[in-house]
Amino acid sequence: MSVKHLVTIGTFDGVHRGHRRVLDHLLRKARALGMSTTAVVFDVPPRSVLNPGVPVQLLTTPEERVRLMRAAGVDVVRVLRFGGGLARTPHTRFFNEFLVGECSAGGILVGPDFAFGRHRRGDADWLRAACRRRGLHFSTPPLLTRHGEKVSSSHIRTLLVHGKVAEAAKLLGRPYALSGAVVRGLGLGTRIGIPTANMDADPRRLLPRGVYAVRARVGGKGRWHPAVCNIGTKPTLGGEGRVSVETHIPGFKADIYGRELELRFIAHLRGERRFPSLGALVRRIRRDCTDARRILGA
Repeated sequence: MSVKHLVTIGTFDGVHRGHRRVLDHLLRKARALGMSTTAVVFDVPPRSVLNPGVPVQLLTTPEERVRLMRAAGVDVVRVLRFGGGLARTPHTRFFNEFLVGECSAGGILVGPDFAFGRHRRGDADWLRAACRRRGLHFSTPPLLTRHGEKVSSSHIRTLLVHGKVAEAAKLLGRPYALSGAVVRGLGLGTRIGIPTANMDADPRRLLPRGVYAVRARVGGKGRWHPAVCNIGTKPTLGGEGRVSVETHIPGFKADIYGRELELRFIAHLRGERRFPSLGALVRRIRRDCTDARRILGA
């Protein structure tokens, strides 16, 4: 007899505290039922496909979500590309052929506000009835709320867009993070005595504009350094409109071109703005470094 899986479905962007509640219930219930666990993850939020004029910048890439969910204890994480074909798939077919067939579902666990399939007809009420007919387990853990509001990926995105990284961290359960290879820039930072590491950030990711106190780590291991990160267009230096991610790590002198840089966003220092002179910009960056060290306890 094949192993049955307790299956959950969703985008799980951010794998935030609300998602972790669902995963905790999934793991506990699966142990009680003697099942393995499977998470079916849409690569992008369905609304970004159904409403293409409203792009959604991700809190986490699909690869990051797989890593976080596996670390949480989920046995199998399956990433589905959410495109027009999947959006048009009837909920009955997706349930019978994919969830019960391909995923060997012995049960389904989703949030009470979950829905899938064409016109979102596969909601929690429909799933409950369908599982009952097939003799499958079904459950819906309660939503996690904070100050009366649902903990959601969209709310976290809104916080980050407004630079509220400390508040976003409370909902994520960890600081917001970015990672990417260090690439060569124009070298202007070095010429003004404040060298920066330019990150090749994943274009799918949300980039919160502004200047931040961050912790930075090179190469995926070792020490986390107190640092200052600027995300913006460098208006004082004649930016061309392209958003860049630049990080100054005070006292750090190693050559890290091509290596991976990880950033954890701890506090918003200020918005990006045009300064009247290069000297004024340098003085402000040095003040930013002082503020960052104070905030980070360095």
